Amino acid sequence: MVSRKAAIKTFVYDFFAGALSTNDSGDLLFDYSSGEREHYSSNFHRIPISQGYWSSKTDGLNLVRFIFISESAIQSLSFYDRNAYKYPKTEQLLFISIGCTSRFPTALIALCKGKKVSFLFSSDILDIITQVKLCFFLKSRKIFITISNEMVFCSYNEKFLSAMQPKITLRLLLNYFQLRSEYCTNRHSPSTRIELVK
Repeated sequence: MVSRKAAIKTFVYDFFAGALSTNDSGDLLFDYSSGEREHYSSNFHRIPISQGYWSSKTDGLNLVRFIFISESAIQSLSFYDRNAYKYPKTEQLLFISIGCTSRFPTALIALCKGKKVSFLFSSDILDIITQVKLCFFLKSRKIFITISNEMVFCSYNEKFLSAMQPKITLRLLLNYFQLRSEYCTNRHSPSTRIELVK
């Protein structure tokens, strides 16, 4: 049960109640499948380096049609807070947080198969690279990406691309490497702040 010290709107609380908890201070806690924990307070936000993941539910996965993948569970709460009206059939929704990692849990491939997958990441270069790697991973492909100064170097299937950081996007890389993807991007909220009431 989540403490009401967390100032979360009732409909958001109801949707995520089974997937989060609080400590005595009212901080929000999100348990990952690998044993790590995301910890959100009014003073800090700790996102685990994890090879597991957090999900908004573990039951009723056969009903899921839309999956939203983010770096942190707080991003999921923030997105749902602003966009719930677009998804009245809540049983069709699944939110997943992968934490700070470039080694994604293999369970995601099966979870996402046949679903509409959206990424809830920011537009900074590290999040763009995470989206690119995750998109290739979900298709059981591997892309190699390195950053040097302002340049990004990518290689996949004996093809190579180098570009300035501001020009790198998921769509650019998918088109260049001729990898079809149904995944959506740019669905992140401009703010992922959740106010906690002490």
